[in-house]
Amino acid sequence: MKRRRLTMRALSELTEVPYGTLEGWLRGRHPIPAHALGRIAEALDVSTDWLIFERPATFDQDSLAKAISLLDGVREAAVKVEFQMSALALARQLADIYNENYRKLHAAEKGAPERD
Repeated sequence: MKRRRLTMRALSELTEVPYGTLEGWLRGRHPIPAHALGRIAEALDVSTDWLIFERPATFDQDSLAKAISLLDGVREAAVKVEFQMSALALARQLADIYNENYRKLHAAEKGAPERD
């Protein structure tokens, strides 16, 4: 509030929270309900993380690197699965061709007419 130069009265009006309730929250007499944090953060133009922890949400480099590595692993796995599915589809097509040619060859050896 000091950063934005807001009085408690002004914050009360901006958040539509009664002055007495807001005062109780800010003086620590009552816990601030989670639903009110968003309204207060919006009025002060800060994140809820800033309100709770007095700092913005951050991700350390190590956590970010791990997340990127996990995503890369997922992408690589998806490519492998796609390749395996393509190989399986090709194997099925080859098996169908083989079976059809085998059937035709067998029919020709027996002198039976070919079926299409």
